[in-house]
Amino acid sequence: MPNTLAIAHKFEQFVTLHGDDPFISKTIAKLFSARTAKLNKELKDVQQALNRFERSYGKSSDVFFREYQSGTVGDGMDFIEWASLVMMRDRLVAERALLKS
Repeated sequence: MPNTLAIAHKFEQFVTLHGDDPFISKTIAKLFSARTAKLNKELKDVQQALNRFERSYGKSSDVFFREYQSGTVGDGMDFIEWASLVMMRDRLVAERALLKS
């Protein structure tokens, strides 16, 4: 089975040669919409977990992450989990932004 990038490239070639296909365009838009909805759900769950850490430690996740990266906080399991959640949030936000652009 061809990978997504190969399929997208074929579709690009098709559109270049034959013009847009409304059915395919609508299908792709629906796929993007479904993926965006899934990302929003994942982001909500991650943000809830981040909020718990923020309440427990009295600082924002962004402040914590800068401290974590500079090595000024410990490397306990809570901090490793918190840092992982920050990185997950940032990845999800970036992916969602790509789908919306």
